[in-house]
Amino acid sequence: MELLQNGKLVTMKDANWQNPYSLVANTGGTFTFLPKPVETEKNGTRGIFEFTIKITSSEFSELIHAFSIPIISELGSPNFSLARTHKLPDQYLFPPGEEKAQLIITE
Repeated sequence: MELLQNGKLVTMKDANWQNPYSLVANTGGTFTFLPKPVETEKNGTRGIFEFTIKITSSEFSELIHAFSIPIISELGSPNFSLARTHKLPDQYLFPPGEEKAQLIITE
């Protein structure tokens, strides 16, 4: 699984956060990325960041999910906060050829 921006892997804030993240059969279903903050020249700068989640597997069809997050810059050292998290709707992997027959729209 990869978190991409403009087709490139997003750099994480800390090297202990994996991107890409390797999925195995017994991997749980919740994944968290912690992108490195982008610096701006002043407080209150507005921007929209566009990302893509990409999952490839030999057992399932490729999954690509694009999304955007509106951001307002803040002064100070950015810390993790649940108030500043972005949760994606559930994503599903399907065996090759079955993804069209079972398309689920959750947004």
